[in-house]
Amino acid sequence: MERIIWLKSLPESFSGVVIANEVLDALPAKRLIKNADGFRELGVDYQAGKLVWQEFNQPYINDKILLPNQAENGYTTEINPRALAWINTLGEVLERGLILLIDYGFTQAEFFHPQRHAGTLRCYYQHQASDNPFVNIGAQDITTSVNFSALAQQAKKSGLSVEGFATQAMFLISLGISEYLSAENNKQKRTELAAEIKQLVLPGAMGESFKVLALSKKTKVKSGKLTGFLEQDLTYKL
Repeated sequence: MERIIWLKSLPESFSGVVIANEVLDALPAKRLIKNADGFRELGVDYQAGKLVWQEFNQPYINDKILLPNQAENGYTTEINPRALAWINTLGEVLERGLILLIDYGFTQAEFFHPQRHAGTLRCYYQHQASDNPFVNIGAQDITTSVNFSALAQQAKKSGLSVEGFATQAMFLISLGISEYLSAENNKQKRTELAAEIKQLVLPGAMGESFKVLALSKKTKVKSGKLTGFLEQDLTYKL
């Protein structure tokens, strides 16, 4: 029997563990801009020989995420209904098990902070970052950050429980990543491994920007808390 089976769709039901590492940020998001009558969705238009943002004519009807309606006109942000729908689907098909969501993002208060008035849309081309999706078309990655509060709220509506929320750094430290390093006896490999671990845990790298959200269904943790959240659990911020 093969150890890996590639699926084209989710099974009707299953029990087990789902690990989604940088999955949610890859789902297409909607970009919104604040106007006098509320938020409007931004679409793409072709004007004067180039692609540009274009506001839709009608206000965006939103009943899933609490948008910052006190924001000033011109405030731009993103929401991701597909991510919420994916969480809901997991809640429907998961009989019993655990879901680990690992991605870069914020709590809702951080996501919609007034200082983040240009949103979280980022484009990457040959290791260079920009906020312009209308260049290098088809050759650059386009992504938005994850709103973990919205995911947690949807999870509860979908029959899932929130088991923990932490930065990637504290999650890995709780799991004993330092012991993993010290167990390597080969000096060269230990040096290489140390460099890789720094990338994962240092605040200036991925340690603080990446977060881990754990969800469960019909699963009880004997100690009351998953090992990955023993050093830090920021669930109260969601």
